[in-house]
Amino acid sequence: MIVITMLFKILLICLLPFLNSCEEKKNDIKQTLIMGTSADYKPFAFIQDNEIVGFEVDLAKALAKELNINLEIKDMDFAALIPALNSTRIDFVMASMTPSSERLKHIDFSNPYYTGFVTILTRKDNSISDLDGITQGTLGVQMGSVWETFANKKAFENPDIKVFVGNKIPQLIEELKVGRIDILILEEEQAREIVLFNPEFTYIILNKSEDSIAVAFTKGSNLVPEFNKALETLERTGELSRLRAKWLN
Repeated sequence: MIVITMLFKILLICLLPFLNSCEEKKNDIKQTLIMGTSADYKPFAFIQDNEIVGFEVDLAKALAKELNINLEIKDMDFAALIPALNSTRIDFVMASMTPSSERLKHIDFSNPYYTGFVTILTRKDNSISDLDGITQGTLGVQMGSVWETFANKKAFENPDIKVFVGNKIPQLIEELKVGRIDILILEEEQAREIVLFNPEFTYIILNKSEDSIAVAFTKGSNLVPEFNKALETLERTGELSRLRAKWLN
């Protein structure tokens, strides 16, 4: 019995370095998180040469590096992002999503990583100058956006106002070009990008409608404080400012 015990101890001592090595390798395996986005929102996230690129994509990669995780990106319709998040098909969302009071009932958000103004995009022959001046015509909004709710409320209050809801921003731009919608409500940076390549359009900044965007998570996610800490680091080191300058200025 003593001999067996001694042999077991010797065997354990011999195997200990191997077991430690296995444990170290296990700890070295990075966690993979899946980010959901809607790659139709240039310059935040869009497809170029069959690759998803943009401000939010570069920021997500910088966050992944800071958090020491692997990143996988899934492109889907904007309206499908929150259902995908709550069904755990994705781990977080970066898609120019505003932490509205309604969304905060169902999901959590990080601290904002961008704040800008909301705009109305129109054809140059349109005389509308602000949202309060809209008394008729068709408002174009992206499905699932906070502006879909606003537009539906506006239409409910005034039967002369119609709402056109599109899945993708390029679809809405085409509808604006052919006159099926009169106004497209969207974020300032994207409006600037659209006008750059479509000189027949103009946009008006709604000075009272500042808009923040943040990373979205499932309710109660323990990723929120980790991402907030990483965002603070990127802000402090100047990396976030560099990415804003690269894509947004």
